[in-house]
Amino acid sequence: MMTYHLLLEAGLRRSIVCKCFLFAVLLFLCCLALTACTNNVPLEETPAHIEDTPTLSEPIFDENDLVWRVEPTYNSISYCGICGFSTEDHGGIWVDAKTGQATEPWYHGHGGEADYFYYDGKKELYGYFSNGHSGGYLFLGSENEFSDFLEANDWLSNRLLAFQKIDSDRIKELGPDNYDPLTPYDLSDANISEKYALVYGTIFVSDFIYDNDDRYHLNYFFNRVNNMIAMRFNDKWGILDVNGNIVVAFEFEDIILIDEETAFAKYNGQYGILDI
Repeated sequence: MMTYHLLLEAGLRRSIVCKCFLFAVLLFLCCLALTACTNNVPLEETPAHIEDTPTLSEPIFDENDLVWRVEPTYNSISYCGICGFSTEDHGGIWVDAKTGQATEPWYHGHGGEADYFYYDGKKELYGYFSNGHSGGYLFLGSENEFSDFLEANDWLSNRLLAFQKIDSDRIKELGPDNYDPLTPYDLSDANISEKYALVYGTIFVSDFIYDNDDRYHLNYFFNRVNNMIAMRFNDKWGILDVNGNIVVAFEFEDIILIDEETAFAKYNGQYGILDI
């Protein structure tokens, strides 16, 4: 009788061990299946935007490291894409952008013009507005249409552009081929954002985080050279490259790019020529 009970108890133990082993095997197989399913789920696409603040990649700023080709001496600098640099808007002292010295004035009579870029996120439309004294025109199109538009206007292609958000539903009806004479007042109700984003072609390299350039004579379209652009963030100016990386820290009161190596920069209340 004793032997029978011992055998029964041993059998129960073996049964429990087998069940535990089978449970462990099943759990292991379930984990493998779950892992395989997870690996097959496509990752959610993330936009090519930098973070909400550009300070993550901002270089360490030390004013002792600043290299001035021309020490800050001017209280003001203005720029015209046709006429050049002067201490007042088309007046005052005309300044040589290489030497920083006064130069003979050269003024070419011309009208005013400004160019602006917009993006309607709801409809995924890209826009370009050219504004002159007698009005202007607006182009709105899809990503592919805007790419074709840039290629047809090579002075716009392969460059960093500063875009604002716009509500295209609130613009007056456009004429044939999306072109129509417009004035700035036609865009006044279009909910244009105060902030700018950097766009290369149709690829966003930043979010809408940069401040409005309130200088009427120098908008973001002109304040850039090839693959660099000067922008304002938290009321300070810096320079960014084509990938949205900060080349010159946002520590300046103003920056006007000259070329890829130099810029007029305002620091401690005066402008000089900064070596980038």
